[in-house]
Amino acid sequence: MNTIKNSRHVWASLSALTCLLTPFAVRAADWVQAKSEHFTVYSQMGPSTTETYLRNLEQYRFVLNSFYGSKDIETLPPLRVYLLNNRPSLTTIRPDLPAGAAGVFVFDTEGTSAMAVFPDRLVSTGSDAQHQPESASQIILFHEYAHDFMYKHDLERYPPWFVEGFAEYYGTTRLHDNQVAVGLYWSDRARTLNGVGSIRYDKLLRSATSWQGNSSDTEAYYAQSWLLTHWIFAAPERMAQFRAYLKAYRQGDDPVSAFETSFGLPMKKLTIELNDYFHKMPAKIYALKDMPVPVIKTTALPASLNKLILLDAGIRSGLPSEQVQKTLGNIRREAAKFPDDNEALLILARAEVIGGDPQKAIAWLTPYTEAHPADAEAAFRLGEAYYRLGISDAISEADLPGVLKKARKALGAAYKADPLNASTLYYLSLAGYDQPGYPDDNALNAAIQAYNLEPAVTAFAFQAVYLLIQKNQLPDATDVLQVIAENPHGGDEAKRAGILLKAIKDGTPQPDLVKIMYKPVSAAS
Repeated sequence: MNTIKNSRHVWASLSALTCLLTPFAVRAADWVQAKSEHFTVYSQMGPSTTETYLRNLEQYRFVLNSFYGSKDIETLPPLRVYLLNNRPSLTTIRPDLPAGAAGVFVFDTEGTSAMAVFPDRLVSTGSDAQHQPESASQIILFHEYAHDFMYKHDLERYPPWFVEGFAEYYGTTRLHDNQVAVGLYWSDRARTLNGVGSIRYDKLLRSATSWQGNSSDTEAYYAQSWLLTHWIFAAPERMAQFRAYLKAYRQGDDPVSAFETSFGLPMKKLTIELNDYFHKMPAKIYALKDMPVPVIKTTALPASLNKLILLDAGIRSGLPSEQVQKTLGNIRREAAKFPDDNEALLILARAEVIGGDPQKAIAWLTPYTEAHPADAEAAFRLGEAYYRLGISDAISEADLPGVLKKARKALGAAYKADPLNASTLYYLSLAGYDQPGYPDDNALNAAIQAYNLEPAVTAFAFQAVYLLIQKNQLPDATDVLQVIAENPHGGDEAKRAGILLKAIKDGTPQPDLVKIMYKPVSAAS
């Protein structure tokens, strides 16, 4: 039986960083697709710049894996990335993003993806890694990918400030040939640390959420988490002290007392120490053997997709319901211009599954999947369409078993074609709910595999928790809930996880635990 990979850090469904962008003219999109072993990139940047960024991504991934990799690193799905040449492209994807947002990493049941605006065209100009130009866009993308890497590679449970500090520390990584510089200074964070606002370190250590809602506190949280992590990473003795702190933290000790005891440093002296360290922060330069030269396949995409790519990225990114409907309308109008283009029609079918009429999607996907049996994405969307149809008001109770059977058949074909699609596994774990003995081991294993592949998708995590509770496997359910509860961006889902953890600890009966999962947070608390 598959087991939960312990202590993953589960992120919210949406995480964004902001930076100042230099204004530039909006240009028509000329999309290319670039594929490497671990990334699929859709880009408005032209083939040469796109390939350079993709090479940097592959090498950055290699750097992280060299330091923290696990044995199963190759058995993970490729990440979908959108490189955009202007902010209007980003707001077409996510109209709800705050002003100034330059990138977003989306963790959603419809797929994980990263989007970043790259106004800076200089990718590699220095003679070595340390003297490459500072690219805020690349820092944002590297920061978010560091989160994604941490979630997926069996790292232990860490306090929220360190989760951010880890991503900040590695986000400034620069590469040149086989050389890598890590822990470099980032001017945006330096400006924050030079400013007047700050968070007391006892508050930073104890709270994952108190800084939210205040922009200056948010910036201070990122900057101070970066500074504290940088200070720890700079000296072997502090790394040993950090391991002692983590042991105490994971045992449930007060975070401040654990820190002061492990490091032998009271909070007031820590503040003085860090302020002094800030002015002499060292970077580390490594020469890594076997730095990969990735094989990249780049193709120009047809003009029919120029607008559809952005709209498709949006509807797959967990948009609010009213924006889903607006985006769906735009996709319908744009796809209607290309009635013979299968790529445009697949985007339309996907949009109908997610936010429109599943029966329209089924009508197109059924003959398409028969003609293209190896298309795992189309098979998955057909199965999802049948599942969504089955839980809608359009299907009678008498017809439900047949519809769910078709869902399971299509999802099974999708899984056979692509066993690394976490969304397929998630829907497989749902689609047998009408079967005797549900949840059976197949449903539970599918939910656990979906969570292990994409642990940052909160819906996957809670589906695993739900089935684990149903199967009375409370220790594994507790492991998943613990990391949701500590998510600094978790919002109501983090609160719900905390409520469930307390209920499990208090010995709440299994049926009542299930009820708590579906109560509004205010009522559940």
